[in-house]
Amino acid sequence: MKRLSYSAPIIIVTLFALVLVAEPPSARAQGLKLYYLTASSFAGDVATQACATGYHMASIAELSDLGNHRYVIFDPDAYKANGDQGHGPPTNIYGWLRTGETTSATSNCSLWKSTSSGDTGLTAAITINIGGAPSVQALVWDLESDSCTATNHVWCVEDY
Repeated sequence: MKRLSYSAPIIIVTLFALVLVAEPPSARAQGLKLYYLTASSFAGDVATQACATGYHMASIAELSDLGNHRYVIFDPDAYKANGDQGHGPPTNIYGWLRTGETTSATSNCSLWKSTSSGDTGLTAAITINIGGAPSVQALVWDLESDSCTATNHVWCVEDY
C-alpha cells in the first residue's frame, strides 16, 4: 500500500513534466532578446524616443549577434513592399543605431539631440552578402552615416 501512495504523485509529476516539454519555449525562456525596426521614420534628435514601451534604441553592440535575438513584427503591413520578408527582419532598410560612444564626437547626432545638417548619426541595415568560393551567404550589417536632419527608421531592442 505504501508503494501505491508514492507512485501516484510520481505519475502526476511525470505527466506534468511531459506537458511542459511539449510546449515550445518562449523567446525569453530561450534567453533571446526581442528586437524590431520601427515602421515610421524619425529625425536624429528624437530617435531615442521612437521605441515602444519595454524597448530602447539599440546599439550596434547589442545587435551584433542576431543569433541571440528574435525579430518581432509589430506592424505586418509596414514592409509589405518587401515581398520576400517572411517573419524575419527586413533587409536593406536603414535605421538609426547607437554607436555606444560616450561622447558626441562620433556618429550619434550629438548624443541624439541634434538635427543639425553638420552632425551625423549611425544608420544600419541588415544586408545579404552572397559570394566567395564556394558560394557563401551571410547576413551582415551595412553601416552608414546619415545627416541628423534625415529621417530614418530606428532599431529597437527589449529592455530586460
